[in-house]
Amino acid sequence: MKVGSSNSIISVLFVLFSVILGVFSQEFENFDKEIPATWQNINIDKTLDVTKSYTKEILTITAKNIESLPVAEYIQPISKERTNDFALIIGSYGTDGKSMLQINVFNNTANEESEYNYLVVTFPAPIASGSQVDFQLQFVYLDQLKPMPDVLEMNGVQSVLLKTHKYPVSSYPIESYTLAISGTNGKVENLDQGKPQVNDLPELKQETSNSKLVVFESEEQVTIPPFTVDYISLHFEKNQPLLVAENLKRNVWISHWGDSVSFEEIYEVTNKIAKLKDGFSRLQWMQSKYTYTPGPYGLAFNMDLPNGFREAYFTDLVGNVSTSKIVKNHLVLKPRYPLFGGWNYNFTIGWSNDLANFVKRSSDHNEKYIAKVPLLNGHADMSYHNVEFSFYLPENAELLDIASPVPYEDYSVTTEKSYLDFSGHTKVTIYYKNMIDEFKHSDVIVSYKYTSSDFLLKPFITGSFLFIALISYLLITKIDIAIDTRSEKK
Repeated sequence: MKVGSSNSIISVLFVLFSVILGVFSQEFENFDKEIPATWQNINIDKTLDVTKSYTKEILTITAKNIESLPVAEYIQPISKERTNDFALIIGSYGTDGKSMLQINVFNNTANEESEYNYLVVTFPAPIASGSQVDFQLQFVYLDQLKPMPDVLEMNGVQSVLLKTHKYPVSSYPIESYTLAISGTNGKVENLDQGKPQVNDLPELKQETSNSKLVVFESEEQVTIPPFTVDYISLHFEKNQPLLVAENLKRNVWISHWGDSVSFEEIYEVTNKIAKLKDGFSRLQWMQSKYTYTPGPYGLAFNMDLPNGFREAYFTDLVGNVSTSKIVKNHLVLKPRYPLFGGWNYNFTIGWSNDLANFVKRSSDHNEKYIAKVPLLNGHADMSYHNVEFSFYLPENAELLDIASPVPYEDYSVTTEKSYLDFSGHTKVTIYYKNMIDEFKHSDVIVSYKYTSSDFLLKPFITGSFLFIALISYLLITKIDIAIDTRSEKK
């Protein structure tokens, strides 16, 4: 039995994040529904990692080419309903699991009745007839963990429900299969006990391999046909908050005159655990031991900030919040109230860094600059539905290019004025959907042109206005506007 490691997605993530593997917006008018029967899945191990507030799914596949000719593509269906919940798709192969596979996502527009879109996985070289290949497909989903029950006492223990496919939905038959779930305390209840909904399929028996891994594997070897759909509902304890930033506005101000890069992040956060059964009691909260112990409520945010940050601040809609402290490169924030199920908290943090930490002059052009900024900072366990990432380039700077490690929905280039601006800053805004905290290990790169004349223009204009104002003041003081009320005596 092979079970994919929960850490494997992270190791592959760091290596492959700099490459965009697939784009959901790509559409094709005619996708062939009759997928050629070129593969036999010798074994599929499916691992669900529920360590964090989002879900990671890892398919470790051993497939055999049963075609008479070499084959270079493997087609994997994905549910149309879940397409909008994807935060990440990665394909890898090789003994170390770090070699990249090309993946394209095809929207199945030709067949509107179909429940599936398709991933087309392309191997570096065609696989010979009769040969086997080992590879992994790794997915990250948002909003898959649902609180159950949906109401909870203040001191209650949080449990969640995860509904997933009981057997992998594949374009090809499967000879053997294992389902594993990691990141729990080992106590997982299967709410769909009994015979499979689909006839003549193996029932999955449950066993606990260790304290953090529960395995369901087939009792007998029965081939699972292509496009077999059956579900399993897994119920388990997860006594921690499920924090989701519904909206994040991340603003980066680049100042060559100030020799600094200033960051501002505006969060709108919701805790998507079960709601309080009988409402919140401040007295009960202060008298109870769980005031200071971990639980499904949000007590603090651990914001990971870049090296060398300074002048950090923390405000919310009421004003400045003093319940914060800095621990090395972390800004630990404590909200004014604990975040229970369905509660929201809007807050803003900001800090500054030296310009040289993020902006470099291009080696091939003296007037070209490259800004390299992390895609995210923020809390260690949080997902994001909508992110607006804005760069405020120096006044009169010209945008040249944008490079993002993950696909973005759209971008815009506008002008926005700040203090002592005349023409305004060039504002570049990149719009993202479905992001996770692990994206902080990737960088967005923006290149722009900023000439010496642009650099000197602002102080020249500012100095000119000050000079004109000073001369005007001196001239005005020389004008005698007094009215002499004395009358001459004759």
